[in-house]
Amino acid sequence: MFDALSIAIKNLFRHRLRTLMTLLGATIGISAFVSLTSFSNGFRTQLVDMVKSYSIDITVMSKGAATPTGSMISVSDYKELSRMKHVRGASSLVVGPVTSPWNPYFLVFGLSSMESFLNKLGIVEGRVIVPGRKEVLMGERAAQRFKIKVNDKIFLAQQELFTVVGISSSGSRIIDGGAVLDIQDAQQLLRRYDTCNMAFLQVDIGSDAGQVAAEVNRRFQNLTAVKSGEFIAQYRVIKTVGVFAWVVSIIAFITCCIIVMNTFLMVVSERTKEIGILMAIGWSRAMMMKVFILESMVICFLGGIFGNVTAVGALWFFHAMNPEGLGWLVPTSVSAGVMLESIGLSLVLGIAGSLYPAFRASSLLPSEALRYE
Repeated sequence: MFDALSIAIKNLFRHRLRTLMTLLGATIGISAFVSLTSFSNGFRTQLVDMVKSYSIDITVMSKGAATPTGSMISVSDYKELSRMKHVRGASSLVVGPVTSPWNPYFLVFGLSSMESFLNKLGIVEGRVIVPGRKEVLMGERAAQRFKIKVNDKIFLAQQELFTVVGISSSGSRIIDGGAVLDIQDAQQLLRRYDTCNMAFLQVDIGSDAGQVAAEVNRRFQNLTAVKSGEFIAQYRVIKTVGVFAWVVSIIAFITCCIIVMNTFLMVVSERTKEIGILMAIGWSRAMMMKVFILESMVICFLGGIFGNVTAVGALWFFHAMNPEGLGWLVPTSVSAGVMLESIGLSLVLGIAGSLYPAFRASSLLPSEALRYE
């Protein structure tokens, strides 16, 4: 094994430019997989953590809404939800992007019941907002990025002037990258009068949240209620992002396989006479296949390592550039699980891409290979 590996490594240095080009192809493919998977997983984790941290039992959205920003719940429906049997508390949320002079896509969250969320928002400076005073609680990430401090005056939606009365750190990049307002101010900014995007219900202690959610779905034909633990699984945007990540990754994987296969078919063609000599002096077909597969695995393994490094750099770059104000969505690190998965994928890539060239090399007859010109 070690003899075959040392031979494989030596062979890689014989045509360094071709080895580097193949390595570059593997790096790009693995980098695409790591970047997209990290983004998809990070987006899902943010939403899961946000729902869990606020002790929400049931989440309600309008039926068919793909995202919370596309959901509309009327005030009358919300009031009826809050009066339902076994519901001990209800709060509503208005969420959406505004275009400000300093950020083209800035999320604002309007809460109907600040007290329900206050202990989870984590006020690190200043105080909580007072309804009716055009006040805003800025997320810590947004405050740092745009150098906003307590008592600063900021414009939201171009001409709406608000006073920053506090800075919060909830641990969720989604919330910490935006701002929390009184729900009436958010409704005015987003032009969503007399509606909210989501309703959060807390059920009586000992009551079954699943049964209450089923009752909501029975009584309100235009709404969809799910237990908060099931909300993320039904959130279509996450499914779409996940599917997109996998489709692009599969395309990148197939492309890399073709690059690796093409490279090693060229290698087999160039080394035909050498292969004949080696087989004539006693090399077995299995040994010949092993050397070619190991060469490919070494290249792709290095591509996996460099791909992870490149992906982390790309995520940091995207986060720092903040295109269209969406930098807060991008994670700046890669989980150990994704790293290990990408390394495993790179080894599979090495085997898949070299299997046919290795089989072709091992199938050569020594007498024919020696006569090859």
